[in-house]
Amino acid sequence: MKRLLSATALIISMGWMSSAQALFIDTFNDVTDSPYQFVTDTTSLTSLNTGLSGVLGGERLLELSDIGGSITAVPGDSNASLVVNTDISEISLSNDTGVSSKGKISWNGLDQNGLGGVDLTESLVNSVFLLDITSADTDVEMIFSVTDTVGNTATSSLTSGEGFLQFTFAEFIQATSNGDNETDFTSANFLSLTLIGPESSDVAFTFVQSTTPPPVPEPASALIMGLGLIGLGLSRRVKKN
Repeated sequence: MKRLLSATALIISMGWMSSAQALFIDTFNDVTDSPYQFVTDTTSLTSLNTGLSGVLGGERLLELSDIGGSITAVPGDSNASLVVNTDISEISLSNDTGVSSKGKISWNGLDQNGLGGVDLTESLVNSVFLLDITSADTDVEMIFSVTDTVGNTATSSLTSGEGFLQFTFAEFIQATSNGDNETDFTSANFLSLTLIGPESSDVAFTFVQSTTPPPVPEPASALIMGLGLIGLGLSRRVKKN
């Protein structure tokens, strides 16, 4: 049964990724000075890159901050880092032994003046965010924030784990609001993703996007697809023997 479910999930995932409409917020494949954009506790704790392709608004801001006064414990050592590596189109937050830090990625448009009202839903088609987490050796808390053009902010709290991390617009909680208004995902002005890394933690992911929700196949279709893959596997095993 586990193999059946895994096979079905794989087919669903492949179908979703090939057919979904997506608005890429960042593909981490462009920086000002190739191949890296980074901040560490031994260099600057902020880095602003502008004029970037594959980045919503054309500008990416990285910020690294301390948790508990640990990242400057050994001067001259790189105890914490937030790095974009365009060679593998990936961003990572890394903490050494005994070190905890917080990394923040912001997409605020040129000169940090805002995105000007980007429609994250793409005319009400998209309703989820998706990250592809390539590695996570410990649980890292993640906070995604969306602020619209009138100042309403909503956030979603997540926990990293390897694989696709999906969270819906409906899961966001209103953090601040201009009057009684809720954050308008059709008019986004500022976006950020904060990674709160505990001691000795490493997390990396390859893209951030808004997209359509995954398809939900009918039970009979899912069963047939799963049985088809299992049958293929058994056939290959018989031939091998």
